[in-house]
Amino acid sequence: TNNLDPKGCDQCVAGEDDCPCDVQCNRGTERYGGGSLGKRSCGEKNSFPAMPLCLPSQKPPVCEQPQVAHARPLECTGCVADDMENCKCKVECQTGFARM
Repeated sequence: TNNLDPKGCDQCVAGEDDCPCDVQCNRGTERYGGGSLGKRSCGEKNSFPAMPLCLPSQKPPVCEQPQVAHARPLECTGCVADDMENCKCKVECQTGFARM
């Protein structure tokens, strides 16, 4: 539960729907599996559903500069995976070569 941020769960009564329990991942972590995030209630068996698995957020990998024979990559450093909006990478042919 180190990466979880449960609020109000200690005020729940088994079998009652009016439960203020809300489970979220702590800042800097994200859900990778397990139970769902959000509102929960304590069931008839006096237990909550499975807790979510929250792990430290992973930064997207940095893309390698393209390695293409007779080509010149431009503005290709610092691009990260799945961020086409901010990656301005262009590849042009070197002088004396043409794209076919």
